[in-house]
Amino acid sequence: DPPPLMDPSSYHSSVLRVASDETQLWAHFDTMDNALAQVTGHKRVVLWPPSEDEHLYVDGSSSRVSDVDAFNDEQFPLFRRSIDSRLECTLAPGEVLFLPALW
Repeated sequence: DPPPLMDPSSYHSSVLRVASDETQLWAHFDTMDNALAQVTGHKRVVLWPPSEDEHLYVDGSSSRVSDVDAFNDEQFPLFRRSIDSRLECTLAPGEVLFLPALW
């Protein structure tokens, strides 16, 4: 048998998400680095640094805040504190965005 190309202990899984127009993913983070490639159309991406977890009401790897464009001060009073750390971009066809783990 030929030797492995990589040390098997360094293998990890990756997620491939394929979406159509108007698809909105829930606010979440992945535990591994990712590359988000836009094949067709445009995609708006909203990111927060990992330091904002407490303001995003993270439960597991997902935020309980379902609409990141609206404030629900009754249910999520700390969410407003995360706005200054928010980063946003729009990906066009052929563009790739590198996402570090936990972003």
